[in-house]
Amino acid sequence: MSAQHETALRRAVTKDARWIRETLSRLVRIPSVNPKFEQDPALNREAAVQDVIEAELHALGFATCREEALPGRLNVIGAWPGAQAGSLALCGHVDVVPVGDRSAWTTDPFGAELRDGRLYGRGSGDMKAGLVACLAACRAIRAVGITLAARLEFHAVVDEEAGGFGAMQAARRVPAPEAVLVAESSGGAIRPWAGGLDWVRVVLRGRNGHSSRRFASIYPASAEALAGIPVRSVNALELGARLLAAVQALEAEWGRDKRFP
Repeated sequence: MSAQHETALRRAVTKDARWIRETLSRLVRIPSVNPKFEQDPALNREAAVQDVIEAELHALGFATCREEALPGRLNVIGAWPGAQAGSLALCGHVDVVPVGDRSAWTTDPFGAELRDGRLYGRGSGDMKAGLVACLAACRAIRAVGITLAARLEFHAVVDEEAGGFGAMQAARRVPAPEAVLVAESSGGAIRPWAGGLDWVRVVLRGRNGHSSRRFASIYPASAEALAGIPVRSVNALELGARLLAAVQALEAEWGRDKRFP
C-alpha cells in the first residue's frame, strides 16, 4: 500500500468518528454474555449483535452467510471476492463475559456511557471495539475507492470467552484465507504471535498401601530395612502437587526466556 493510500484511509476513518462511536454504543447496549457462563435469554443476545454486524457488511457489499459454531450460536462470515494469494480475514468475537456484581459498577454495564473520551460498558474493549474498528477499516476502503486484488473476509464469531470454538469453526472454512488479523486490544502494537491453548487430561495413578508403611515411601532405607514390606504406597495427590509445581516452573521459564520473531 502506498503512503498516499494510507493517508487517505486514515483521513476516512477520522471522518467516520461519529459513526464509530454510535455503532460501538449500539453493540455494547446489546447484552451478549456467553451462555456457558450465565444462561439468561435477556443477556445471551449474540444473534442480535450479529444482526447489526451483518447489516453493516451488506451495506458495504459483502456476501454473507451464517454458520453454526455451537448449537443455536452462529458465526457471521462476510467476504469481498478476490484472489486467494494475499487473502485476509478480519476476526473478532461478539460474546462477552458476565457482569458480575452489578452494585460494584459505577455505570450501567450495558449503558455504553461516554465519559471523558472513554466508552464504558461490558464488552466495549473486549472486543466490540475491535469489531467496529474492522468495520471502520472496510468503510474507509470503500470511501477511498480502493479495489482489493485479494479476497477479504470478515469473521464475527461466538464463544471466544469460553474456548474459541467459533473462531475454530471459521478457521475450518475452505479455502482458508492466507492470514488472519484478530482485532483484540494489543496496546496499539501489531503482534504476530499469541499464547496458544491446549486442553489436556492428565491421570495420576497412585498405589494403595497402609499408612503404617508410609515411611517406606518417604525416607531412604536399605533393602534390609525394607525387607518384608511388600507394598510401597504412592499418594496420587502428592504427585499432582509436583506436577502443578513443575508446570508453574515451566511457565515462568518460558515467560522469562522465550522470544518470538
